[in-house]
Amino acid sequence: MQGGRRQEGKFIITGWREDARRLVQAFDIFVSTSIHESFGNSIVEASLAGIPVVAPRVDGIPEIVIHETTGYLLDPRYPPRKPQSPKATKTSQFVLIDDELHAPLSVSTKSLSEILLYLIENPNLRYRIGEAAKRRAKRLFTIDRYVENLELNYRKIID
Repeated sequence: MQGGRRQEGKFIITGWREDARRLVQAFDIFVSTSIHESFGNSIVEASLAGIPVVAPRVDGIPEIVIHETTGYLLDPRYPPRKPQSPKATKTSQFVLIDDELHAPLSVSTKSLSEILLYLIENPNLRYRIGEAAKRRAKRLFTIDRYVENLELNYRKIID
């Protein structure tokens, strides 16, 4: 947690939460390991909260996260693990990686752990990246910005 409220040794996986937006405020780092993410609203939410993001370089995520500026992008290179649960949903057949369609891939757990340790050990860097993420998200991804762009597009059609 930023601002000296850290509890050492805590890692909690909560499952579904109605109050997730409020909980994100307490994160040190937001991690997404999704192998398919058309846009990434949860990543935008983390960015708006000033939380640095670590996520795979797939689909729309690179539109949100600027590598080493507002977070870290990991290159997916490995076939995803097969779901352990029969309830698991089928993944997309293709994802966009560096403007090319590929079969879904996952990131290296070694690469993920290395970047997480680096960010954990560098709280000032985490803060700077989180602030940069917040500024960019406020500039590009707020509802006001969305409405403004939508209105602009409608005006182009009408005029």
